[in-house]
Amino acid sequence: MAWKELFIKKHHMKKEYFLVLDIGGTQIRSAVINTKGYLLKKIKTFTRSDAGAQSIIKDLFQISEQVLQLSGIHQKLLKGIGISFGGPVDFAKQKILCSQHVLGWNNLYLPRLFEKKYQIPAIIDNDANLAALGEKTFGAGKKVNSLCYITISTGIGGGIIIDGKIWHGAHGLAGEIGHFILDLNGPKCSCGKNGCLEAFSSGTALAKNTQYFLKKHPRQKTVIKTLVSNNLNQINAITIYQAARQKDPFAQAIVNQSIKNLAISLTNLINLFDPEMIIIGGGITNEGEMFFNPLRKYVSELAMFKDLFPLPIIPAKLGDNAGLQGAFSLILQTLLRPIV
Repeated sequence: MAWKELFIKKHHMKKEYFLVLDIGGTQIRSAVINTKGYLLKKIKTFTRSDAGAQSIIKDLFQISEQVLQLSGIHQKLLKGIGISFGGPVDFAKQKILCSQHVLGWNNLYLPRLFEKKYQIPAIIDNDANLAALGEKTFGAGKKVNSLCYITISTGIGGGIIIDGKIWHGAHGLAGEIGHFILDLNGPKCSCGKNGCLEAFSSGTALAKNTQYFLKKHPRQKTVIKTLVSNNLNQINAITIYQAARQKDPFAQAIVNQSIKNLAISLTNLINLFDPEMIIIGGGITNEGEMFFNPLRKYVSELAMFKDLFPLPIIPAKLGDNAGLQGAFSLILQTLLRPIV
């Protein structure tokens, strides 16, 4: 590891660039970033989920070479690599634990492969953790030292920042708010358990639970059916929110219950960690105040000490760049930390 120390000592060189990657279940993003956190060039491709980890690793190297070429940055100018991964990561051991989307990731030391190829240090963490860190460093959480970040789209994930750093927990698995159990007899979650928050309030759950109810109760009147031309399999979270905006009582009830379940989980998180701020990212933020206003209301009703310490619940700012800028933030905190 002596070469890493040499790298850290020389990190004040004039021209420094970093390669960052965000590996998700549906897309892979790669970018070249400078020392100020500016993305010089960013490209993306689809994740070949059915191809297996080894094929995707080849894709990762290929997209990395492509973004370097497009940015005009020579490989020799790279000083570090940061990787955001959509699945559990053992941060202390720098290995991927597993993936729900792609076979072959189990116990894979992905940073080592990049270090071998590029001869520079590489580091990896979970995507929600890095999105949280990205928002803390460059986004909505710049003015606070502790925050909880929640991402809500097809699933629900989270990251916790305490004293400006990611709280990993004993095994790197802290922040899994999507798997807070609300009802042991509730719907089955993707993790195999019943009644997780993700099974109630994710975009996938909204669609799945609504489809199930309408198929079981075909006489239920709702604008949702009109929006999908009675093809219930076409229902998604966007459709449900569209119907709710049209004052459809059924859709409004679904959205309201989903937000209540989220508020319960957020309140538990607040009571446990006492953060300065809650930041919410993911596709749900596109619904704007129709989502945020009732969420803030319910959390305010449930939270302790709300009058003494009002808590901001705000949308994320970085969007799709959160994982990439979070990966760079991790480089700043680890690979570029001063040697004492």
